[in-house]
Amino acid sequence: MNLKKWKIIVITAFLLPLLSQIIAQEFIKVDIFSVILNAIASLFDVLFVKISLPIWLILSILVFVFIFSIYFYKPKYHRPFFSKTIPIFSGKKKSNSSLERYSAKDIATNKFIPEDIRLILLGYQNSGGLITYKKSICSAEYEPGTFRLSEIGVDTKFLTKTQSFEQWATIALEAELLTLQKHYKKLIKHYSNQELILRSIQVLEARTNIGHTLKHDIWYQEYSDVLRRIILFCSGSHPDIELELFPNLTVERGDFIFDVLTWLESNIRPDLRVWLQLSIAAGLLGVDEKSSHTAASEIDKDFAVSLDSSNEKRQFSISRVGASVHKLANSKSRIDASEWLFQYLKFSQGIKVRFVSFPDDYIETIFLLKFYEELLKEYDNIEIDCIPRMIRCGNDARYEDFDDFFHHFKFLKDSTRFRVHNNGPKLGTVNLTKLHPTVLNLLEESDFVDARGARNHEMMQGIKKDVFFGFMVCREFSESITGLYAKNTPFIYIKQSAGERSFSGFRQRSERKIDGKLFCKETAADRKNKWEGGHLAQYENWTESERSRYKINQKFYSKGASDFHKKYGDLLEKEVKQMLHELQGRILVLGCGSGKEVGYLCEKNQDAIGLDFSVEAIWLAKQRYPHLWDRFFVDDFYNTVYFGQGEFDAIVANATFVHLLKREHLSMLMSQVHSRLRKDGKFFIRLIQKEGVKEEYDSNLFNAQRWFVYYTTEELKEIISKIGFEIIKHDVRTHVQHESVHWLSYILKKV
Repeated sequence: MNLKKWKIIVITAFLLPLLSQIIAQEFIKVDIFSVILNAIASLFDVLFVKISLPIWLILSILVFVFIFSIYFYKPKYHRPFFSKTIPIFSGKKKSNSSLERYSAKDIATNKFIPEDIRLILLGYQNSGGLITYKKSICSAEYEPGTFRLSEIGVDTKFLTKTQSFEQWATIALEAELLTLQKHYKKLIKHYSNQELILRSIQVLEARTNIGHTLKHDIWYQEYSDVLRRIILFCSGSHPDIELELFPNLTVERGDFIFDVLTWLESNIRPDLRVWLQLSIAAGLLGVDEKSSHTAASEIDKDFAVSLDSSNEKRQFSISRVGASVHKLANSKSRIDASEWLFQYLKFSQGIKVRFVSFPDDYIETIFLLKFYEELLKEYDNIEIDCIPRMIRCGNDARYEDFDDFFHHFKFLKDSTRFRVHNNGPKLGTVNLTKLHPTVLNLLEESDFVDARGARNHEMMQGIKKDVFFGFMVCREFSESITGLYAKNTPFIYIKQSAGERSFSGFRQRSERKIDGKLFCKETAADRKNKWEGGHLAQYENWTESERSRYKINQKFYSKGASDFHKKYGDLLEKEVKQMLHELQGRILVLGCGSGKEVGYLCEKNQDAIGLDFSVEAIWLAKQRYPHLWDRFFVDDFYNTVYFGQGEFDAIVANATFVHLLKREHLSMLMSQVHSRLRKDGKFFIRLIQKEGVKEEYDSNLFNAQRWFVYYTTEELKEIISKIGFEIIKHDVRTHVQHESVHWLSYILKKV
């Protein structure tokens, strides 16, 4: 028990007897009180044989017990799967004292906002964001959103409606106040709307210690949550106060949504892939009930799925919603990387795969948890760290909701491979610079991120982790960044490689107007194949022989990755080193295995990165070169044209294209390499020539099959000439164990 509580107990023990005796003496003088005392005495005579305690002592004891019970009583709330509960005010003591020292009036008068207040209002959970860059979660070019509030003005061409910042802020603040007054009128009863709007705008216009205004630090996707925090601050409340502003889209709908899940299980019987699709399609459930400003851009509500209403029976509502969300999940308008995901999981069951999940809306999260439950049942090598919001933001799922969720998901509740963390964002979206250090640690240790919601997609562009973004397009901004139309109910599940952006040029979107709509300079649909996962995403369209060859090689380099690494992990032949010495600058290594070429080139101060289709091989590479952990990627060398962004000074394919699924693919792959090289860029390719053989399954190594393709020098020279390469250097060497096998090594230059 803390010191403060003991002080209260001691003071109460001394004062109550004295006060009670005085009060008792005064009231005894009153006749009516004498009657009451006599009545009480008569009652005690009935209940007890004798009362020997003075009346002042009895009153003291009763009052003391009453105060003690109120002060110390807390309802029992069993939370076996969480480390701690979230307080209503989640700020630290230092933050509270800062808020007591500075008021909105002080900030408006001085036109300056102290740093600690700035961090609180903006929802930071660290000391300012530097930790994000130190942990290499994103690069210095990271922009957490499409644009800043300070960019809003009458000349802002990328907005559909141009207006001054003050006009925009007034409308946005009025909308937030209307929502607050509807549910929490007492919070702001001492101030008029005009006072709060004026004071809030003054806070937004206040200068920070860096020199710019506070509005410069707010990205458009997070404005609704930050404005609400500023209003609370201006009204004298703590910005972290827990608010339930949209109960009709959260706690009041829980039972209904679980009944919809039951209906789907009974009538649709979804498999794992369908549960994934349903977990994304659920984002359109109840969208028609959202206020437009909470979504940061105009919502097309015509294609939303309405939840149960008073005009229809509950069971009919359940079946209608279940059938509607299933139909949405099968929308033909889509960018869908689910094939890539499931093929990846199928081929990586020998090693732990760790996901960090950022769920979004309350209703959507229920569907997401159902997908996770089925996913963990199917794959015992998967672990998921789930990071919901710390406090309720709009209609998002928050940490404390999971107590209720786990009543329905017992498998997740009991699983050590599913963990829920209580330091999630304080805003309705994920700004990487504002995350709690423990969350950044989880991101650092993860293999993939699963982020739901269109705003998260916009805010997390450039994250240096492989990430899946899932949402349904229903907003004007979402149309702009995806290149798809809300009227077609597009389904989005993007696989975005570390450090990349699946759209660009939002600020230039006024220059690309189609059918009256503004589209980004480059949308996700412009490179649809890339964001769906490229080559592997087309797995079901491959020929049977291609699938068989891929499985054989995948099995060899996955299950045999450790043995292969032990035998060849450090082996770089003399002629290979000589070829690598010819390469400089930004270099991509295809089929990097456990990383020997990348490690060697980086040791020579080159900017090398590598990719390989074997999860196990990439894991070994990161273990062997921990200082280069962010330079190795799981991907297929068939995706050379899709992998990464920009051009390379050199590309390496050392004994990589010996495993093409078809011999005739060599020309296509070399063309892809050519397209990714800068002018005068170099390509190191090493192939095998085997006398009298063009392709075969070989089992000479570890008595395990691999698929090989072979080429003659004549064939290779013809392809080189046709594509537009010039031979700079070449080497032909006989295999040390097989006289009929020759290594063909070439340095080619793009002309």
